[in-house]
Amino acid sequence: MDLGMFSQRDSDLMAAVFYLCVLPKHACTLKALRSHAPFDGHYCLGQMSLDVLLMCRRLVALTVCVGSDEAKVPFGQNVIKRLLDATGQGKFPLLKALDLSLAQTPDEAAHHSDEDPTNPLLVYSVRNHTLIDDVVRKYSCRNPSPAMLRLELSTGYMHVKVLRKDATGDMWRFALRLRS
Repeated sequence: MDLGMFSQRDSDLMAAVFYLCVLPKHACTLKALRSHAPFDGHYCLGQMSLDVLLMCRRLVALTVCVGSDEAKVPFGQNVIKRLLDATGQGKFPLLKALDLSLAQTPDEAAHHSDEDPTNPLLVYSVRNHTLIDDVVRKYSCRNPSPAMLRLELSTGYMHVKVLRKDATGDMWRFALRLRS
């Protein structure tokens, strides 16, 4: 379904139906979910959608968009941190791939142009992708779950991150995957 043809209000209503009525019915069997929002709204990863996603314990691959407002939430309350914490605590025991990307605001989606590198909307988009990457970079944990240790995390850039033990040997952090 191309959500780009709907208004944000309609898209948000459909997202509520999807996350609150449809997804819970498939939570026990769902292995992959790819949710790409055409713009910032309720299809993006948020507190409500994360609460429902936490029921999907058989997920192997998860692709979700993060809205710019959610990306700016302080680290301690950030939904991305909550998602990583849940994975680290074993709530997604089969998860192997997590792809986080940025959803644009409706104004950005209407005026975005990749052809002009000086385009302020492109600069804005890169800045917000950096916000997502910053949350991942700040994240650390002790005793990560087996799923967290094998997780490949993409933050909308060309590289993949995996969990690595830091220099102190006590904490685990995401770092670029080394090529073999």
